[in-house]
Formats: sequence, structure tokens, C-alpha cells
Amino acid sequence: MNKIKLTAVLILGLWVYALPAFAGELAYTPTNPNFGGNPFNAAPLLNSAQAQNGFKDPSTVRRSTGNSLEERIDRLVLSTLARGLLVGITSSTTGNLVPGIIDTGLSTIEVIDDGTVLTIIVTDNATGESTTFTSPSP
Repeated sequence: MNKIKLTAVLILGLWVYALPAFAGELAYTPTNPNFGGNPFNAAPLLNSAQAQNGFKDPSTVRRSTGNSLEERIDRLVLSTLARGLLVGITSSTTGNLVPGIIDTGLSTIEVIDDGTVLTIIVTDNATGESTTFTSPSP
């Protein structure tokens, strides 16, 4: 029995001393592809970074009620101006467009009705560019 124990201790001792002979050289491999790591790690690393990112882009943050109130007021003012402009170029009795020219300061609106085709030409006073709309005459 002593021989078996002695043999087991010798084998174990040789194995422990011989174990470093099987060890290889340690080599560092980076994970991040920016530092020479595997390019297939890019997507998981980016997803992990975005999940941990607490910064929110101001342009994507939902607007507060104060900003939406300002937008509503802006739309109301523009709607009122548009109605006032339409009163100047529409007939009060029929509601049809009246031929003529209206200068709003920023643009000039010219309404031409030849009996068959109604043409509206909107000219930007700053650049001189114009847009033409045509439709059958009412």
C-alpha cells in the first residue's frame, strides 16, 4: 500500500513540475476592432455602447407643451394672414379668384383668368423666381 501511495505522489509531483512545460506564450488580443480586434465585434460593441449612452440628441427630444403652444400661435397667425390675403384676391359674392396683382412684400401674386384657364403666378420678390399654377376656369 505504501508503494502505491509513493507512486501516486511521484506521478503527481512529476505532473505538477511538468505542467509548465505544456503552457504556451500568453498573447493579448484586443476586443475592439478599432485597436486591432476582430471586426465582427463591431456591431455588438456599438449596440452595447448605445444602450449605455444616457445622452439624448436635442433635435430628437419631444417638444414641451410650451413649444407646441408657440407652434399653434404661429399657425394661427399664418392662417389669419392667409385668410386676409384671400379676401384681397377673391370675390365677396362668388368666392372665385379675381384677376389682378397683389404684392405681399415678400412675393407678388398675379391672377389671370382668360375664361377657360385660370393661371396664378407667384413670384418671389427677393430672388425673382416664379411658380405657376393653372386650372380650368370656374
